[in-house]
Amino acid sequence: MSLIVLPSVVKRIANNDITMFAIVAGIFYLLHQGAAVQQAMIIYLLFAVLVLFGANQVERRSLFLAVFDNRATRFLGDISYSVYLCTPSSCWWALTLSITSIHTLPTGGTRKPLQVH
Repeated sequence: MSLIVLPSVVKRIANNDITMFAIVAGIFYLLHQGAAVQQAMIIYLLFAVLVLFGANQVERRSLFLAVFDNRATRFLGDISYSVYLCTPSSCWWALTLSITSIHTLPTGGTRKPLQVH
């Protein structure tokens, strides 16, 4: 049961597979177009509508749920927070490694490693 009660007209729209796939297609299209501020706001709004509509799916045998609610997507959902937590440390490690390797290249003189604090 959903925490947000939607009107019956909105529920009919939300339970339509064409609507759900159109929202996903709209998000992919806007992500492909570029990074304008207005497009980002529309993407955030569409994603919120997608989550709201997906949480209020009444018809459990819809094509949308068959595509997006399977073992692979559940696994990605289970590990996504772990990946999110590891990302900053791995980015810092890669940045430190690249800065160190760039500044220790032989330049014909003495090699001085860059000290990162």
